[in-house]
Amino acid sequence: MNHPTLGRLESKGTDEDSFEGQVNTDGTIIGLSISLDTAPQDQVFKFAEMVVNAISDLNEKSKGVICRDLLETYNLGWNEYDEVQEDGSIKTVVNPTLDSGQFISQFELSSISICGTECVELWYQPNDLFWGHSVFVTSFDGLKFEDANAQMFG
Repeated sequence: MNHPTLGRLESKGTDEDSFEGQVNTDGTIIGLSISLDTAPQDQVFKFAEMVVNAISDLNEKSKGVICRDLLETYNLGWNEYDEVQEDGSIKTVVNPTLDSGQFISQFELSSISICGTECVELWYQPNDLFWGHSVFVTSFDGLKFEDANAQMFG
């Protein structure tokens, strides 16, 4: 199906309640996943349009949530790791602590997941800050992002 704002959407497998596609935001292609979650398709697509149209603002809100929830976690341990050397010995690597600007500049938005008419997740690649884990921010109150949290995955 072709949607004027959301672009080409394909049904996921045989499930007519889930769709995936891609959107172009500021010249960057970002994955898009939509699940109706028992809500009417037209309402979910309208919500998805609002998310895509507000992505710059939502990205900024989301990065604020990432700083609030994960900056201290990074600085208090994820900035350190052990690296095995060629001779089998272990070397501890300690990267410097980061301020909020340095930290958040490492995150690139990679995809958007929408579930129903109020849940949106923004997924990020954090440039190996968390040893290959992805980071995502979930908002349970739509575009408000007042009930949002950041988590690692992987």
